[in-house]
Amino acid sequence: HAVLEEDGAVGTRFARRGIEARAELVQEERGGWKGRSGLQYGSASLAVNGAGAILPDNSDTRLRLFTLQSYETGTLAFDAAARIERVSIRAGRIGFERSFTLRSAALGGAWKPAEGLKIGLNWSHGERAPSAEELLTDGLHVATQSYEIGNPAFRREHANGFEAYLRFEAPGTRMSLTGYRTRFTGFISPVPTGTFEEGFPVYAYRQLPARFTGFEAQASQQLIEWGGGSLTADLAGDYVRATLKGVGPAPRIPPLRLMGGLEAEM
Repeated sequence: HAVLEEDGAVGTRFARRGIEARAELVQEERGGWKGRSGLQYGSASLAVNGAGAILPDNSDTRLRLFTLQSYETGTLAFDAAARIERVSIRAGRIGFERSFTLRSAALGGAWKPAEGLKIGLNWSHGERAPSAEELLTDGLHVATQSYEIGNPAFRREHANGFEAYLRFEAPGTRMSLTGYRTRFTGFISPVPTGTFEEGFPVYAYRQLPARFTGFEAQASQQLIEWGGGSLTADLAGDYVRATLKGVGPAPRIPPLRLMGGLEAEM
């Protein structure tokens, strides 16, 4: 894509190319146990040219090995997942190269005490490699009206989280409520430095402990039904409180959202 200047001329051009491949082995279900395992490969390169090039040309490769398993018996269901990933990020023009080995896992359980009702609890551990933008950015980011500075020494980002949910479904009615909390070690976020560069505030990417707490809720109720049609009301809301230790609220987090609508089928 191209970023235009005020006079309409192209100021900066971003060109990204990539390829992704995935192979899966799907297990035959036996005695309530089913799953799939696989290998995923991805490779991409980004070229940035023009006055607004705030990071060098770079490329990355990702190789993932994963498995997803589930077991169901009676009113109980269990899920497990694991993944190991190797990520390499390179910027040849400046002699930069970093590699990361990432490990992630998840466990979950659900109980169905009555028809249409499901109660569940999930735990997850995740690791993320810093992106090229977080590592190598240095310049004025016109879209955010800020001068951003990355850090090429960033380490992996770690997260451990719990999620509890309640879901109900009956003819004409659907409801769900989910609450979650995630603690991060080395969460990467742009933080204002209090200084200015070229007249714009400077934001430096930093790694800090962080905590995210939030909920999501949805409900759908059929109000009227007639031959060949119906009228349904939909409600939804979500909220997240994200805090960086020693800094305060994390930037660029969406506010509380409340949504509603009516859907007619003819």
